[in-house]
Amino acid sequence: MCNGLGLYGGEVVATDSVKIRANNNLTNSYNPTKVNNALSRIDKKINEYLDALENGDREEEGEEQPGSRQIKAALERLKTHKENYEGLKSRLENESEVSTVDPDGRLMRTGGEGRKLDVCYNVQTVVDSKNHLIVDFEVSNCSSDANNLKAMSEKAKEIMDVTTLTNLADAGYYDSKDIADCERSGVTCLVAKPSAGGPKKEEGFNHRDFIYDREKDLYRCPCQNELKYMYNRKHISGREYRVYVNTPACRKCQKKTECTKYRYREVLRLSCQDILDSVDERTRKNKELYLKRREIVEHCFGTVKAVWGYRQFLCRTKPKVTTETALAYMAYNFRRVFNIFMGNGGRLAEVLGD
Repeated sequence: MCNGLGLYGGEVVATDSVKIRANNNLTNSYNPTKVNNALSRIDKKINEYLDALENGDREEEGEEQPGSRQIKAALERLKTHKENYEGLKSRLENESEVSTVDPDGRLMRTGGEGRKLDVCYNVQTVVDSKNHLIVDFEVSNCSSDANNLKAMSEKAKEIMDVTTLTNLADAGYYDSKDIADCERSGVTCLVAKPSAGGPKKEEGFNHRDFIYDREKDLYRCPCQNELKYMYNRKHISGREYRVYVNTPACRKCQKKTECTKYRYREVLRLSCQDILDSVDERTRKNKELYLKRREIVEHCFGTVKAVWGYRQFLCRTKPKVTTETALAYMAYNFRRVFNIFMGNGGRLAEVLGD
């Protein structure tokens, strides 16, 4: 309908995610640390009750008192709790986390509402810039936004029936392979680059001390030696790197101990680094466009969560939560379209009737 009415621009979209609480209380979410701590407390309490029973038996010479009956009842309850936690522990051997009410919900940092951690779903959402209408979404139980930019871009291209697109996203979407795949598929990315992690070490040479010469395709080390491309190396993550070395120069270098503990220094460069450099430069040069990202995508989040108060799912499990999200987003789009036509003095019913 939005396509037919020309309400999608089909040129610029913004992608972001919103975390919505699952129908699963935080106390019903378990990880190995939480379960092991609970088992330790239970074992400690059981030992205390057993000692109390033994001491009581000695004092009363075998005569059972009301206190001992209460202790035995408490021991039975503790044994039941222990069995439950041991069941959770066996499940956690194959899973990193278990939610007992909504099995698909996962513990995430919400970043707001005064709650640091909660059991949530992460709803990836792509919004068109023309009228701030939602194009599509994907419900995920992974808290990270990495590796989602290409998938959301392809959804937007298919729905709006376009082959090229500009996608705006925050630093959480900065993944080298994902961005490179987007650029190769006709998606122009504007993505903020995360700041370099960790402080610069006081002694020795960091990767940033090696200057890349694009024309000659080589690196110059702090001692002005040239490291040339030798071969490619594939990381376990799937990323491919170009390896630059200069073995003879490293062998003779007086500052080798400051640079590496191995026979020679290797400098790694992502195979898609040229693409990332162009994306970084494009993002810097188009700050005005990039700053529109928030007003595009946060519009629907603000309406759905802050105005409508839709902060927690009523349904459980990912398929049902996906349906619930679809209904909420469809309501947002219908209301948005209605307001657009009312603001332009038209009547939506007449347009749809035509």
